[in-house]
Amino acid sequence: METFAIRSLDFTYPNMKKKALDNIDLCINEGEFVVICGKSGCGKSTLMRHLKTVLTPFEERSGEIYFKGVNLDYVDDRTQSSQIGYVLQSPENQIVTDKVWHELAFGLESLGYDNKTIRLRVAEMASLFGIQTWFMKNVTELSGGQKQLLNLASIMTMQPSVLILDEPTAGLDPGGRDEIFNLIKKLHRDNNITIILSSHSMDDMAKLAQTIIVMNHGKIEFMGTPREVFTSHAARLREIGLDVPQVLELATKLRNKGFDIRPDVLTVEEIKDEILKVMRGRKKC
Repeated sequence: METFAIRSLDFTYPNMKKKALDNIDLCINEGEFVVICGKSGCGKSTLMRHLKTVLTPFEERSGEIYFKGVNLDYVDDRTQSSQIGYVLQSPENQIVTDKVWHELAFGLESLGYDNKTIRLRVAEMASLFGIQTWFMKNVTELSGGQKQLLNLASIMTMQPSVLILDEPTAGLDPGGRDEIFNLIKKLHRDNNITIILSSHSMDDMAKLAQTIIVMNHGKIEFMGTPREVFTSHAARLREIGLDVPQVLELATKLRNKGFDIRPDVLTVEEIKDEILKVMRGRKKC
């Protein structure tokens, strides 16, 4: 089943002649892990904001967006609040209470859940996200990584069927980034939740995504599996200012030096196996 179906979507910001989104046609299936990539200003954040009406920018727009077969404009606010989770790039812009425990409960309180359900879900998410040790803290005491974890946990208390994350690791150190990505991967694996994420980290996306969508000047340039995108379109990615995974760069350099390395390796484990094969082959000679 399709989680989102986007048909001929165009959008232009006020006082701008150039379209921010230009004839977007896209289907995202239930349980799919989709990553949207592109340089700043390519339209990826604008596209993602169109997937939840409370965040959709107002101005000239045409086309249609369907959520589970229903035009998104007619999906009520309660359903969107509970079923479409959205994590903003800056955690400070999303936190609305002063205490960690209250932030975890706030969404459920707003939806009118009973106290027993709220306590149960808050306890589950606090445990899953490792929040117990700072459960009673003021949110002002938290690091940037902790605030983003809190945002993610607060959304997951509502058990959404789709999770949209707009560069959720922006500004985080490598440890905080890895923690966020590992949790997102676990949520997708354990809950069959649809993930739509934007990121500049091609190395991480090569390991996480099932489908990568590359945007350029408001249009979808191309899309496919990570292996398809990075091996078939590496030159074009560089032309539009995007990187390819470092492992693929290393494999290309080794092949150029005459080593028999697969041209489509994307992970550290794959390049390690290829190098070991070459070394074993040379020993036999």
